Amino acid sequence: MNDILYDLKFSELTDSLDLGKLVGQPKQIYGGFLHHMYKVKTSKSDYAIKALNPKIMKRKQAMSNYLFSEKVARIALENGLSAVPALVENGNPVHKIDSQYYLVFPWIEAKPIDATKVDVERCKIIGNILGRLHTIDFSSIYGENMEQISFVNIEWDKMIAVNDIDDLKLKQLLEDKKQILKEIYVRTFSSSEKLQNTLVISHRDLDPKNVLWDGYNPIIIDWEVAGYINPGIELFQVALYWSSINGVTPDKNMFQSFITAYIDAGGKQIENLEDAMYSMMRSQLGWLEYNLRLSKGVESNTTEEKSVGVGESLRAIESIIELYELIPTMICWVKEKVDC
Repeated sequence: MNDILYDLKFSELTDSLDLGKLVGQPKQIYGGFLHHMYKVKTSKSDYAIKALNPKIMKRKQAMSNYLFSEKVARIALENGLSAVPALVENGNPVHKIDSQYYLVFPWIEAKPIDATKVDVERCKIIGNILGRLHTIDFSSIYGENMEQISFVNIEWDKMIAVNDIDDLKLKQLLEDKKQILKEIYVRTFSSSEKLQNTLVISHRDLDPKNVLWDGYNPIIIDWEVAGYINPGIELFQVALYWSSINGVTPDKNMFQSFITAYIDAGGKQIENLEDAMYSMMRSQLGWLEYNLRLSKGVESNTTEEKSVGVGESLRAIESIIELYELIPTMICWVKEKVDC
């Protein structure tokens, strides 16, 4: 399969948006998996420019998803959250030079915190932000882009097929864990179907890498997957992100502090506790699916990205199983703090 390469033309982009003349070479910022991010300096200012993955942009819903997500970020900013929407030109936040699409942001001198260094106070801060986000009136855009509310099940048998996987370690792990992964898949998607009619518009990826910190002041970035989600599912997903001291295992005090801060900020009442808790694994299964597709060369643009897919798939399989076994304990933690 031929690699699809990024067609980067920063000078033309900055000229077309009147951002100033390019100064020096753009510096790639590593950390994201889906797209390529660069720090770009011009004669006027510094910018964070995200070159959007060419393969992703070929998807039918890609453009409408980006346009919708930027509306969400802008409304969040207007309602007092420290969101960072993309720069808009002629009403459009997505910019195209030849075949390449971009999002352009102001450069912010703040950094994400390492997930292993998150403390109780930061859990409370993000819990408060999520609660406030879930109370924002998005009625001006609610109903747009409803196509993204797809509860179509992952093609499970195709996803875990090993005949087109080259990496022997990944192939063996999938074979060994096939039964428990199928059990997790069935439980997750049966729970998800029960919750698909109770939705809010939200960020949907509020993990530590998408929050920059200036001291204890958070700045919310990367709104590109913003859209519709069940509030309980997102609450438990984000609480897990911020309370997990080693990437998976949550700290009880941090987890409960997050939930309490969310409720105190006016967040949505927790309904269908068990279904919401199991449904939060949908994002982990989706992440595994994406990385398995990378590892098989279906979604990857380069050999390096294929290798990343293998590594992320190995980590995802182990963390999915560990999380599944932790859920009964986390349900008890929630019941200690709230009336469900």
